[in-house]
Amino acid sequence: MRYVDSGYRTADQALGFWLAEQLTPDVCEIRWQSGFFSVDGLSVFAPTLERLSETNEPVKALLGSNEGETAKGHVSRLVQHLRLPRSNARLGIISYAGAFYHPKTYHILRSDGSQTPYVGSANLMAAGIGARHVEAGLLLDSREGDPIDVLSEIATSVDAWFDGTRLGIESVNELDDLDRLEQIGVLRAAPASRTSSAAGGHGGQLGVKRPHLQPLIRFPSLSAPAVRMPGSVAAADEVIGTNSVLVAEIGGPGRWTQANFPISIIRNYFEVEPGSHERISLYSIADDGSVGAEEHPPNVSVASQNYRFELASVRGLERDRIRRKRSRRLRRRRRIGLAGSGR
Repeated sequence: MRYVDSGYRTADQALGFWLAEQLTPDVCEIRWQSGFFSVDGLSVFAPTLERLSETNEPVKALLGSNEGETAKGHVSRLVQHLRLPRSNARLGIISYAGAFYHPKTYHILRSDGSQTPYVGSANLMAAGIGARHVEAGLLLDSREGDPIDVLSEIATSVDAWFDGTRLGIESVNELDDLDRLEQIGVLRAAPASRTSSAAGGHGGQLGVKRPHLQPLIRFPSLSAPAVRMPGSVAAADEVIGTNSVLVAEIGGPGRWTQANFPISIIRNYFEVEPGSHERISLYSIADDGSVGAEEHPPNVSVASQNYRFELASVRGLERDRIRRKRSRRLRRRRRIGLAGSGR
């Protein structure tokens, strides 16, 4: 048994560090409960989920949609990775009125029969597994002598939700089920916006700036290639996949390299705090679909409350390719695929 606490601010204290170590080819079953979920936390699981799906191995997942905040599009990516419907995969969305579904447990069974779970505070979100938030938990492993009956109970507690007797759970068997859950308010069409305090803005006494935390460990977005060797050329589909793409309009004369966004996009899409100079990873996509070099611009904010990133990829392009054309309302748009966020 080992205690981990990302308050120490070292990478080995993050849930994602443990997951990356444990999700090896000998994993044969996975179960988890997560009070909150977003797709940016799924990439560490994705290769293992795909492998288990190919051989129809057991995967059972429970997600909270507290106050109906979980986004339908995020759950749809999980449905695709689980390859639902299939007989050994179960997915449940749990939602209550006036109460939260709030456990965070992750249980891994290996092919030799050994088990290892995490029980703690980290949700299946980039901010949780990457420890941008301060999280704490216990790591257990039957290989290290932890009691098998306790470890098995962590797994069976997930299975028990699918026996048909518990209130608040909605089973997802295929993508079409998500439409119904959106209609009844269990899922929402788009991710919920977070307030400035939730995003890491001001707290405590009004006007007093609070410290910002950076993730201890980062995983590539599901919309980006996990590994791209220097000098290689990737196809656009490898970067943006089936995810939606944020489209930015390049500014007018004198501002050809600036992509400006509302503060809500800076906080909720890129997940950085305006003025913090936190960096993001971007790929540019050419007309032929090839992917350019990765760049890491900091976020910039100015007194006029403009929030932007400076894009090196548009420098040197002919102005006719990025300036307004045909009418004052139509502008050339340059797609940018988010390769990794700080959540």
